[in-house]
Amino acid sequence: LHFLSFSPSKSESNSELRSQKVLSGISKFFSKQLNNLMNNIKVAVIGANGVGKTCLLVQLTRNTFNEDYTPTIQDMFEKKITYQGQEYTLKITDTGGKDENANLTDSAIKESDAFVLVYSIISENSFTKVQDNYQKIKQLNPKNSNRIVIAGTKSDLESERMVPEKKAFDYSVQISAGF
Repeated sequence: LHFLSFSPSKSESNSELRSQKVLSGISKFFSKQLNNLMNNIKVAVIGANGVGKTCLLVQLTRNTFNEDYTPTIQDMFEKKITYQGQEYTLKITDTGGKDENANLTDSAIKESDAFVLVYSIISENSFTKVQDNYQKIKQLNPKNSNRIVIAGTKSDLESERMVPEKKAFDYSVQISAGF
């Protein structure tokens, strides 16, 4: 399993490196299953409100970092990747983390080929939400519930960590997810 830990950085080179780390982790974990998918892969990024889903995706797809927090209802991103000479387009749904967006999140889960469950290392509640969202994926999209990566954000706030890395890693092993 590949550990994904994301921390925003203002540095262009660090931004690119972190984006590549996340993309590499997603690609490696799903590589065994890419041959079974079409060239467009729908990925839903799901997590509690304020964990950094949008920040992660903006950095991944646009190589920029925005310090301002703007709550998301739902947004779409695209990222082209090449794996074993084959080009794929990740069509990424950035879901809103608020409970009032639950219907949109449910639709994204039903329509997705793969998932990134995001939590903040400084919020135990956000990790509990990862566990809740996994159960929702199993219920709404069981055929793709084995295509999950768990990503911890805000690793630059290590001194404030509330979710032990081992706890998150052990959970990823339990559900056979990338980490």
